[in-house]
Amino acid sequence: MARERGGAGDDLSARRAALRVLLSSGAGELLFDTAFDRELLRRPLSRKDRALALQIASGTLKLRRRLDYLIDQFIEARHKPLPVPIQQILRMGTFQLTELTRVPRFAAVNTSVDLAKQWGHAGTAGLVNAILRKVSGHEGDWKWPARTSDPVQYLGTVFSYPNWLIRHWIHEHGEEHTEHLCQVGNRPAGLTVRLTHATEWSKHHLNQLGRHTGTVVEGRWFSEYRFLPESPSVGNLKGIASGEMTVQNEAAAIAPCLLDLQPGDIVVDVGAAPGGKSTHLARLTGETGRVIALDSNARRMRRLLDNISRIGFSQVIPVRADGRALPVKGIRKVLIDAPCTGLGLIHRHPDLRWEKSMKDVERLSQIQFELINSALDSLEPGGQVVYSTCTTTPQENQGVIARILQERADVTSVDPRPLLPKGVPATAHWVLIEPDPPQMDGAFACCLMKTAWT
Repeated sequence: MARERGGAGDDLSARRAALRVLLSSGAGELLFDTAFDRELLRRPLSRKDRALALQIASGTLKLRRRLDYLIDQFIEARHKPLPVPIQQILRMGTFQLTELTRVPRFAAVNTSVDLAKQWGHAGTAGLVNAILRKVSGHEGDWKWPARTSDPVQYLGTVFSYPNWLIRHWIHEHGEEHTEHLCQVGNRPAGLTVRLTHATEWSKHHLNQLGRHTGTVVEGRWFSEYRFLPESPSVGNLKGIASGEMTVQNEAAAIAPCLLDLQPGDIVVDVGAAPGGKSTHLARLTGETGRVIALDSNARRMRRLLDNISRIGFSQVIPVRADGRALPVKGIRKVLIDAPCTGLGLIHRHPDLRWEKSMKDVERLSQIQFELINSALDSLEPGGQVVYSTCTTTPQENQGVIARILQERADVTSVDPRPLLPKGVPATAHWVLIEPDPPQMDGAFACCLMKTAWT
């Protein structure tokens, strides 16, 4: 990776941070979220600069296909391939010029040229200047691929998604709803926090949030949640460090709700790390209950242990194990937080759309089926498994449940509606929450009951 030149005293802090994040995540070194957090730990930014850096970095990564298409209209073949830092700088500049109305056009161009000087040389800086001035001066509509002859290419280019996902969405939902999903996935994501030991917010807790954000919104369905549209830095929220709060989207509350847990219950949480649902289950089961938190990944287990310690739930028992071979039998309550493609979070993780493929859908669907089968085999009659994902693909949601019900005569689905707050979108068989950013992530949950011994 090229190393930047230049002092720390200039006014490029936010854009330089965004570029470093894109270079780290784009090279496959780190996930975007990890790259952004590490960048801010090494070089803290003001609240204003942090917001701008996040907007530019996440927006540039989400829209990279669209941005490359626009850049290609003004770049000669002899300049390709571009050095990676220059390519990212051009994307960032084009993103600011075409998507951010509050950024002055001269600022978008000039700061990009300054970055190109620091990460390149006079020649590449001149190229960046020339291309971005052409983008800035463009008038009228952009010439996109023809929608009538190739809707996949059109939607994928305009909204910046891989063709496989556009093709999949059109097959499942039709072209019109696919365009809606594309728009939703390009919206920004806010931050939601949950009280860990209580369900009602005190003035003390609300004041803690208010010191770091302009607006605090009540949860849509559950009283213990608060939504923060401005998405402040988690590290600045004292309630997080003290364990009084944790970051968790409200859609994640649905799965624990379907288990109808009572104080003293024992529940197995499969795929428990990093611990958001485990700590929620622990509050529901109380001090006399037990949450056996299983995960097979050592790195994720460390995060689970950290969160359990931070929040202070001694009734959560971490166990490293594969959920496809549960080490317990004769249990009555299991929550499966299944590994999935995560497409219900595509607005939240800008690198997600570029990392998945249809092969992942097929591979994960099989793992999900095996996890449910293992859990059902471990249940006693009358026991329940709640299966949950944070994706939107029917193969990983309704399709997995349909396969279980078809292949097992000892299982029936449980109507979730009596257990849910008013307004939660549910049928007699499952809950499907469509992504609604910035406040709501996508989620799926279904409760299955075992009716006989196997």
